[in-house]
Amino acid sequence: MKKCTSCSSEIDDQAKKCQHCTADQGKKYRLVGVIAPFLPMLIMLWIFRGIFWGGVEFVDHQESISSELTSQRENDGKQVFIYQINNQTKYKWEDLVYTLKVYDDKDELLDVYNGKEYSWAVQPNSTGLISIKPSDLAVGARYEFEITDLRTSLY
Repeated sequence: MKKCTSCSSEIDDQAKKCQHCTADQGKKYRLVGVIAPFLPMLIMLWIFRGIFWGGVEFVDHQESISSELTSQRENDGKQVFIYQINNQTKYKWEDLVYTLKVYDDKDELLDVYNGKEYSWAVQPNSTGLISIKPSDLAVGARYEFEITDLRTSLY
């Protein structure tokens, strides 16, 4: 006689199922019994991996995303820059992280402004506008806008 792997009742040594709880007694069935409770979690992790780890990196598509200054003006004593972002990829990009550099007429760096726009997005194969209103930015002869990071997800 041996004990059931599930309910600990005494059963015949050759039994493949417990007569009391009907639990399978083979080694392969015990392994399934250990893995089965975790199977739904593994499936959920696989499904939601795209939400948390998009798998698509901005650096791999950087050449397909460009920007150009469409407007520059002063509003309430502060510079306002409007850039058009051209997305030539099949992905929707969001959460823009950028750098705006200011140069003088001798091409010397005067100031750097780093910004984030978490509510911004651009659809696949389209354009989007971003309005940048940096605080306390030096006035220069030339401004250089660079996208440093974008995020996308599979869904």
